[in-house]
Amino acid sequence: MDLAIANLAELAKQNQIKGQIYTFGLDQSEILSLGEFGTKVPGNVVEKAEKVQEDIASKKIVFEKCQEAGMETRCVKKA
Repeated sequence: MDLAIANLAELAKQNQIKGQIYTFGLDQSEILSLGEFGTKVPGNVVEKAEKVQEDIASKKIVFEKCQEAGMETRCVKKA
């Protein structure tokens, strides 16, 4: 999360902030981190989570602009 904030701060420093939703770091493993799984988490769950993380990083899963209940947000889409 700190890296995402640093990226946003850098945009602000360069006067490039716009009125929009920002999605930082989904291609950066330092930001897109699931942390560590405890021993009680089944292996198949860990594998599935890691696969989803890989798919996000490789842009097989993307987050596109959309509207829900009239509000701007991001929606998940498989590429």
